[in-house]
Amino acid sequence: MTLRLLALALVSLLGVIALGPAHARQDQAPYRTITLVAFECGDNCYLVYRGAGGKERRALCRAKTCDRWEQAQALPKALVGKEARARFGKAVQYDSAGNKMSTNFPSVEKLVLP
Repeated sequence: MTLRLLALALVSLLGVIALGPAHARQDQAPYRTITLVAFECGDNCYLVYRGAGGKERRALCRAKTCDRWEQAQALPKALVGKEARARFGKAVQYDSAGNKMSTNFPSVEKLVLP
């Protein structure tokens, strides 16, 4: 039984090492309440939102929910002004030529809609 627990711990550790420490931190980040404002696409697609202070911000949207919005290039009108819960992380931001513009741009990793 002890060997089995040790093996499971080793596999878990190797998973964290393979994914990298940043990925592990993002999966453990707390959810924050935000207000959805818009979804804009250019070189990248960004979720426009307001946080606790009310300031409008933009983050790359890597949550699965954003895939549909990326295809439509817009946030559904029914969601504008609605509160959601988001887990944030950092992501690489590229320009249209594929050049890195930032290696730690704010990103929405997971999004829970109302």
